[in-house]
Amino acid sequence: MDRARNTFLEITKKSLVLTMVVTLFLLFLEKDGLLARGFILGASLSNLKFLLIYRELTGLASRTQKEAVLIAVKGFLLRFFVTCIFLIFALICDEKFFIASATGLMVIKIAILSNTIRWRQKRWSSSRG
Repeated sequence: MDRARNTFLEITKKSLVLTMVVTLFLLFLEKDGLLARGFILGASLSNLKFLLIYRELTGLASRTQKEAVLIAVKGFLLRFFVTCIFLIFALICDEKFFIASATGLMVIKIAILSNTIRWRQKRWSSSRG
């Protein structure tokens, strides 16, 4: 369980750093900050969804199969509806805000991908001697 927690914390840290860097870049690009606000909102939702997934997965280990399936489906539906409401809100606000928000939703995916690539490189280089 410690490995899962450490991986969760590592990915969360990477996503926060990525969010800060991209936000500063977007503030530099556009002075009114609409893109930056949309990106921050999308990245925040992405981090929230990742936290919910982590909490669900750690809580499912001690459940029976029937309870675990029920909890997992409820969690999926919750994340799905929160994302739908969020994207509808972003679409109502502005076109640029929506694009920035949808891009912000990719932050956790990029952090997970970079963590996987780095782990594979470590494993590959340690096996080569």
